[in-house]
Amino acid sequence: MKWSTNNVVLERERFTFRNIFSLIFLILLFVFLFNFNFSGKNIFAMEESSPDHDPYVFKFEIETTEDNEIYYVPTQGQVGGSFNNYNWDIDWGDGTDLEHCELKGERGDDNSGIGHNYTMHGSHTVTLTPYDSKKNGWLKAFGYCSEFHSTDISSPNSQNMRDKVKKVISKIYPQMTRNNLEDTPDNEWSYTFSYCTNITMGEDFTFDEDAWENVKSVGDNFASHMFFECHGTSFEMNDIFNLPQNLTSVGEFFACCMFYDCHGSNFTMNKVFNLPQNLTSVGSFFANNMFQNCYGSNFTINKVFNLP
Repeated sequence: MKWSTNNVVLERERFTFRNIFSLIFLILLFVFLFNFNFSGKNIFAMEESSPDHDPYVFKFEIETTEDNEIYYVPTQGQVGGSFNNYNWDIDWGDGTDLEHCELKGERGDDNSGIGHNYTMHGSHTVTLTPYDSKKNGWLKAFGYCSEFHSTDISSPNSQNMRDKVKKVISKIYPQMTRNNLEDTPDNEWSYTFSYCTNITMGEDFTFDEDAWENVKSVGDNFASHMFFECHGTSFEMNDIFNLPQNLTSVGEFFACCMFYDCHGSNFTMNKVFNLPQNLTSVGSFFANNMFQNCYGSNFTINKVFNLP
């Protein structure tokens, strides 16, 4: 009788411990199988930044139509009012090795670029990253300069080269054009994609809302002529594109002619695009001719667009 009683107690203890361990195992299994989320984030996932959401990565797509065709990354950007140096690694998107390209000491000009020969024609995603270190202001040299066009179709600033640009993919961050967040350089995104008649916006392309949240001031020509004369039928404003919305002070020609003559049949405003609504100081012509000659069949003003 004593033996039987002890055996019952022992079995009960074993049963209790088995239940506890089984419960723990089931909880862990549930967590992993159903990818348990905490505060909207997967607490077991590695925190990795997407290449399309990284202030030290800039991606855009180009298209070549013939084998052994050369494309030039434009290095005519004038952030700060002068041509800039660069120190980049470039992935040309065709399986060739990463290329280190650097210009220092001397400055670029209005017809400068970095060339690459594509042995096979097709679409290629070009990826720029700062060489060796994440340095603010690293992308200052990127982009086209004003309305100048070289008559030589093989030169970096020719219409031929601009027509090869098909899509801008990466988001825009202040770290790309500013050494410090509080800097207010001129020409940050002025003329950058002007006359790229075959361009469109990738689905994630915009001024990153979180990154620009604490930026209150910009200099002259911030986004003036940014998509000037991008009048191809492929050009569309994606669903999220917008200007930095927390700005309180902008310089002259802030968004002047930003979408001038974008009259392609698919171009219209998205539902969120707007001027910053908390501005207390603006320079002259800050939104002058912003949508002039946008007469495409689908173009309409959205319901939220307004002057400050």
